[in-house]
Amino acid sequence: MKKNWIIFYFILIPSLFSSEYRIYKYEIKWKGILIGYAYMGIYGIIEYQNEPCYILQTTAYNTPFLQTFYPVKDRIISYWSVKKQIPYYSEKNLNEGNYHRYQQSFFYYDKKEIYWIQKEFSGNVKNRENKWKLKNGTTNIIENTQDILSAIFYNKFSKKQPYIGAKFSVPLFDDTKSTELHIQIIEKQKIRVNLNNDIIYKDAWVVKPFYDTTGLFRLAGDLTLWISDDTNRDILKMTAKIPYIGTISVELIEIKS
Repeated sequence: MKKNWIIFYFILIPSLFSSEYRIYKYEIKWKGILIGYAYMGIYGIIEYQNEPCYILQTTAYNTPFLQTFYPVKDRIISYWSVKKQIPYYSEKNLNEGNYHRYQQSFFYYDKKEIYWIQKEFSGNVKNRENKWKLKNGTTNIIENTQDILSAIFYNKFSKKQPYIGAKFSVPLFDDTKSTELHIQIIEKQKIRVNLNNDIIYKDAWVVKPFYDTTGLFRLAGDLTLWISDDTNRDILKMTAKIPYIGTISVELIEIKS
């Protein structure tokens, strides 16, 4: 498919604080060259399905130079129940060069299904008519199914204590399909982080996630994350080895409260 731009959903999951919203900023580099930025955070609370829900939002875009010949601007939104820790609504808006995709998903746990609406346009594929394609449908889900953003929130609040060798999974809905996110803790390291223009060293769990999705968030290689060993469980760093592309690195550079 049409994914020359590679950024991954794991970098876009904010840490949650019950009384404090935080915005995270990341740099994305390829072979040491800055190619883009990602922002993620909690952008408030909305009343949805008669419940207060956190507004989780992520955006990602490439540098002004790359925008001139291959513009990228992607956004994902999720309404995540403060009380039940499940999503009620998610939205994915992908814009990558001549590829555009917009999808809305509505979660109905009483019916154990999701109703979704999707429209897609691609001018990147030869010998195919360039027009918007519209479709909709329902997908069966199980209890506690998460969307692409809320999955990490769900893990963040798990009462399970992390340890080397731990494995766990989360039921997941993404791209009209029900699947699972698998995560394994590999080891523990102390890493250097240039955060808010200050060099610090933090203990971090080295984590391997296994999942495949599409668009800007396509996971197509060997992915490793460094997650802070504290109550915040911030994603401090990520690297991915992508076939035919090389290594993409993502590093946290700023937190705003």
